[in-house]
Amino acid sequence: MNHNKIIMLCLFLFFKISIQAQKTIELRLGQNFNGSGDTRGSVFGVEINKQKKGKKIVGVNITSTINDGSFDIRYVQPNGNVYKGYARYTTAGLQAGPQIGYNILKQTNKNQLYFIMGAFVRYQSSSYWEKITVVYPALSNLLLPVTFVEHYSPQRSYALGLCPQIKYNINLKNNYKMGFFTSFQADTQGDNIFQLGALFVMHLN
Repeated sequence: MNHNKIIMLCLFLFFKISIQAQKTIELRLGQNFNGSGDTRGSVFGVEINKQKKGKKIVGVNITSTINDGSFDIRYVQPNGNVYKGYARYTTAGLQAGPQIGYNILKQTNKNQLYFIMGAFVRYQSSSYWEKITVVYPALSNLLLPVTFVEHYSPQRSYALGLCPQIKYNINLKNNYKMGFFTSFQADTQGDNIFQLGALFVMHLN
């Protein structure tokens, strides 16, 4: 089964669960830290979860992340003018997959603390470089710095991964909840992403 079929299967599960009974829709917004944490960005996600017997939930999610940044290039010309340049990059991804969770608190109508394990397929596009070199006029005999950007990996990639997470919900009135989540994911492309943010939950029935 190729990655496109896996994505279609995840979307099918997403909409299948969304039309079943005892379901919730969850919106997420927060920060993500890619790699060693020096590349920060935003994360947005939507989850559909279905309450099972006891404290279990099953569901599917669609999550997007985007990270960007720049490398500053600064050069003072002989006449005193300051040259400022930037080498910019963006890494964005979209992923979907199923998940199963368990409420580790005692059964209560006030709050829930879930441990969740999910799997996903991820599509990612990145302009981040493996190597960047700046040659200044003293070496190149040109008027301005010259930047060499080297890419050794494809711009677009697909990957499979796992994502354990912890989330805490506080029950509000009228079938609404608010809370926080944190997660860490790793995939076959070698990307590690830590996520942290807030969530809003609504019962759909």
